[in-house]
Formats: sequence, C-alpha cells, structure tokens
Amino acid sequence: MIETIGPYRILELLGGGSQADVYRVEHTGTGRIFALKLLHAGLSADLEATEAFLQEAERRSDGSNLPLSWQQGDVQNLPFADDSFDAARSERTFMHLADPKRGLQELIRVVHPGGKRMPRHDLRRE
Repeated sequence: MIETIGPYRILELLGGGSQADVYRVEHTGTGRIFALKLLHAGLSADLEATEAFLQEAERRSDGSNLPLSWQQGDVQNLPFADDSFDAARSERTFMHLADPKRGLQELIRVVHPGGKRMPRHDLRRE
C-alpha cells in the first residue's frame, strides 16, 4: 500500500467500492486528520467515472462556504488563460498521459509567475 499521497500520510483504509477507496489520513504539515477519497488508478482516464466522481465531490461540498469549483478537463490542454491561478497541484496524473511533458507545460502556463506549482508524480509509466 502507498504510505503517503501528497502531504497526507495514510493511516488506514476506511472502506471502498467499485470506483474509489476512502482512507483516514493525516496531513504531514498540520497533523490534522482527514478522510481522503481516491478514484481507483485505472479509472482516472474513464470520463464517465471521473464525471460521476466530480458530481459527488460537488454535491458533498455544496454549502461548505468554500470557494470551490469542479471541472473535468484534459491537463494537456487546460481551458484556462495564461497566469490564471496562484497555484496548481496534480498528483499521480502524468504517468497516464500520452505526453507528460505537455501536461507539465500546461500546469506551468496557467500559474502566474511566482505562483506555486505542485506536481507530485513519478513520470515513469507503470
């Protein structure tokens, strides 16, 4: 089992289903405990599965008073203007892309100069 995902240390598997697993995790910087739901790796390129996953995330975050938006897209061709964001983060994505370099270039393009880019990947294909 993976021991860390981004800034989270996995403490235990809480449950799972046909599309995703839910883990109890600890943020390594703050020590806060969270539940983290991860789509199964093989489904990350399945548009129907990711759409359902995003719909559930949107439904669960509704009323949270957080400035969130959910959008499905192609990281190799992001639908955002240059320098649109203060930060961008992706995780376990590039290894699944036909052109990982293009995906990284897009993340760099949409974050303004001085912004944070946080790709956490192994660029080797599994």
